[in-house]
Amino acid sequence: MRDEAVCRQAGDAYGGPGSPPRKVIVLELGESGYMVYDPYEPLTGGEFSSRVFFDRRWRPLFGLSL
Repeated sequence: MRDEAVCRQAGDAYGGPGSPPRKVIVLELGESGYMVYDPYEPLTGGEFSSRVFFDRRWRPLFGLSL
């Protein structure tokens, strides 16, 4: 996704309140919502990286660690 407004909303939703600005990757999932992840600062540490799935109103649906 290259829409700056959507990417900004995704970074805010992914990081939560008070989180620093993030460079996120956003994939639009049709009418369902978005998958968001930050390749430089994953939510979980170690060898895993997290993807968070949001609905169209930026409410988190679930997270997935890979």
